Amino acid sequence: MYERKKQITKNKIMTAFMQLVQQKGLQTVRVTEIVNAAKISRGTFYQHYDDKYAIIEEQQKDLFQLIEEQHRLFIDQPEEELRKQLLDGKLVNLILDVLDDNDEIVEFLFKNVDGFMNSAGRFFEKINLKTLLKINPLVNVKRADIIAAVISTALIKLIELYISDDKTYSREIILKESRELIRVNVLTIV
Repeated sequence: MYERKKQITKNKIMTAFMQLVQQKGLQTVRVTEIVNAAKISRGTFYQHYDDKYAIIEEQQKDLFQLIEEQHRLFIDQPEEELRKQLLDGKLVNLILDVLDDNDEIVEFLFKNVDGFMNSAGRFFEKINLKTLLKINPLVNVKRADIIAAVISTALIKLIELYISDDKTYSREIILKESRELIRVNVLTIV
């Protein structure tokens, strides 16, 4: 019961926070405004968060954790199957599933949080590097770092396009282009 109530309160805080940031911008939003909009006490806010930036950190951490869980399941398969599924775009599909399931938060982070794209880029570089080293443990690490960075940069841009205009940049288009990107870059080290 306590965990459910805690989550309801956090959701109220997050909803109020996102609305205020979209109206006023992150820098001008104050905790007082968040608690008033969420209809909670200041003490309740501070039971959950140290400040407004902690809300962002938690949302970002939760999102990355969901993607990382899917990634762990994805790379926990035999090398040959992993290569095949990677080239078929299965990993990007799993990432898009997580993003779609959390579309409000993802859109908020991409559009309103300075530095989120850099954090996401570093996060995807780590995931890409783990994947590349799993499909070819003998690959030169510097080369794998560079390829992981290139794929990460492109993936972030594809996600940004998908989030900003999913009519023009549909899931099918994003999957097609990401498969081609992975095929061209990953096949060079597989």
